[in-house]
Amino acid sequence: MASSSELRRATEQLKQMRQVLNTATSIPELEQRLAAVDGPRLDAADRSLPLPLLRSRIAALLDQATTRLERARSSAPPTSPWTLLGEIARTSVACLALAVGYAGLAWRPGSERSLLEELQMRWEHLRYRRGALRGRSGRTSTDADYLRQIGRAEDGEDGSQR
Repeated sequence: MASSSELRRATEQLKQMRQVLNTATSIPELEQRLAAVDGPRLDAADRSLPLPLLRSRIAALLDQATTRLERARSSAPPTSPWTLLGEIARTSVACLALAVGYAGLAWRPGSERSLLEELQMRWEHLRYRRGALRGRSGRTSTDADYLRQIGRAEDGEDGSQR
């Protein structure tokens, strides 16, 4: 892979060749000016062509070179990992939105709630349990019994549907 400085030089050289191609008034002048910018060399068959046809052929070659250069530029690694940060953030947000959308629209067979609603309920129960575990010194066994009852009720609803 080419470095960014090599890609810049090649782009500049292509611009110079296009300028030479557009401003040359004769084939000898075109040949001389292309040689000055390290452009393609003309052979005897090229010199026998009319100038407009020769220009179009050279322009087609320059278009191919530009395409290859753009392909090399797009496949070149970024100069800094920080340049990828925006792309990573966009991709992460898009993935999160797709996951939430899927969970919001998806339903397990026989379930009364969407996957998103089930996840939200489980999240709330987990948060409550964590809070109960942290503050256990002031809690009684009835709190734990209550949580077990809620869990059994959910398992009863979910268990008959699975």
